[in-house]
Amino acid sequence: MGLDVFDAIALTIHVNDDEIVSKTSIQKLVYFHTITIKDLDISDYTHYFYGPFNRQVSIALEDMSEFSYIDQNVVSGYYETCSYKLTENGIRYAKNAVNKYPDEFKRISETVKICKEYCDLKQSPLSYAAKAHYILSNSKDPHKERFTPEDVKNIAKDFDWKISKEDALNGLKLLQRLNLVDSQ
Repeated sequence: MGLDVFDAIALTIHVNDDEIVSKTSIQKLVYFHTITIKDLDISDYTHYFYGPFNRQVSIALEDMSEFSYIDQNVVSGYYETCSYKLTENGIRYAKNAVNKYPDEFKRISETVKICKEYCDLKQSPLSYAAKAHYILSNSKDPHKERFTPEDVKNIAKDFDWKISKEDALNGLKLLQRLNLVDSQ
């Protein structure tokens, strides 16, 4: 049995000094992990307003908070946001997962590092990249080898997503850094 959703979340947060500021960012990072880690046991993602969404990830975040592996801090403002920080139990859990899944941890570390360098793990750029990947993976034109930002912008309409050409370009750039698409 491979890495599960709880392991993926704990390791993702652990790599970033045990804290990530957005539920959407965690969703997108775990989405990228499902692409790069073959044995990650997480159900398929569906399209949602902020990009690919996985209910299993959402429920696992709540469960990990409820069982004191994660402190969830809700910040109210124009938009309500949540930050997630591993508790002492969560850190122990993550360290056990590091020992159990060293190769997967290395891949998660690389993905989080690249995303942090590119966009400081901000949810919007991660969402654009995840949307672009989801669009490319689920395109009605699977024989097309390369997609332009204009292609991504146009195909996004099939998913009821509005993406600007600039946001599509930024999403594709992050996917290139993650080696999830060929250079344009």
